[in-house]
Amino acid sequence: MLAGTARGHRGPPQKASDWGDAGCVKRTRFTVVQIHLLLLGLGMMRPDGTSKRCRVYQSNKLHRKRQRNGHLSNGAAKYFYVTAETALLVLLINLARLIAFCDMQA
Repeated sequence: MLAGTARGHRGPPQKASDWGDAGCVKRTRFTVVQIHLLLLGLGMMRPDGTSKRCRVYQSNKLHRKRQRNGHLSNGAAKYFYVTAETALLVLLINLARLIAFCDMQA
């Protein structure tokens, strides 16, 4: 789970600055400053210094399963949004260590 206290309830996604330099290097092999420079260099930052939002698509199978179980209305979108920093952190963690996604959520 990402920053939640109870099972199934997630808090806001963590940021690189929440981990500090030692935690970032341990998880992603980059420091906090280097991650922010990557965001800036890849054009994923707004001029005011906040990260942009990225659209993440669900698989067709998961989307249909959620529709059948009544979690989504029929006109629900097949995607959700995350910040660009969260998307980059997930990518860097996955590239640093090839681990399962459920292990990465911790």
